[in-house]
Amino acid sequence: MAPKDIVRRACEEGLDIIGITDHNTGKNVGAVQEAAKGFSVSVMPGMEVQTIEEVHVLTFFETIDDLRTWDGMVYAALPDIANNPAYFGDQPIVNADGEILGFEEKLLLNSVRMTVDQVFGEVQRLGGYCVPAHADRNSFALLTQLGFIPPNLNIVVVEVHDLQRAQRLVALKDLQFITSSDAHFLSEVGRGKSHLIMDGISFAELKMAFEGRNGRRVIPQ
Repeated sequence: MAPKDIVRRACEEGLDIIGITDHNTGKNVGAVQEAAKGFSVSVMPGMEVQTIEEVHVLTFFETIDDLRTWDGMVYAALPDIANNPAYFGDQPIVNADGEILGFEEKLLLNSVRMTVDQVFGEVQRLGGYCVPAHADRNSFALLTQLGFIPPNLNIVVVEVHDLQRAQRLVALKDLQFITSSDAHFLSEVGRGKSHLIMDGISFAELKMAFEGRNGRRVIPQ
């Protein structure tokens, strides 16, 4: 998905804000932000991290510089295993026009050498925000990998794939839910979107909506 195509598709779907959360890398987020200039959609810098326990965690940041700092930490924590493009596909780094600037050499599909606790701690130290991904699924989810929601992490919101299924899971009953497209193809952009009640678009407003504070909230679909 080229950055400009993502932005155009998001606008066609009537989205006001999107998060770009590639797996274990943030190197293409800046290109999407650049492509979004002049369009009505805002791009939230992010990354989906796979912890050493194979838990997927969405990490969001206020600025692209904060994300780049986090990207460097995640890259250093990735095993030094080269990607095999013939088997896994290329891992291109692109500009706003979708032109390939280079290729990520390390295999991004691996788990990083950081625990869930460490990911939450480092992201929060950088001023970012963590949301456990697809918490209702049977793989790469907090519940399936750990068997419980760690109380020390003070998790109040999780991203879910199937809202009705998530609502039946007792372990998630006291948490806020968000839904998202988890898009890997253009046709999936806008699928399963959430409606956000916020006073404008900003990182601070997004966090309040995630947590249901000060009249802000998320209405998952």
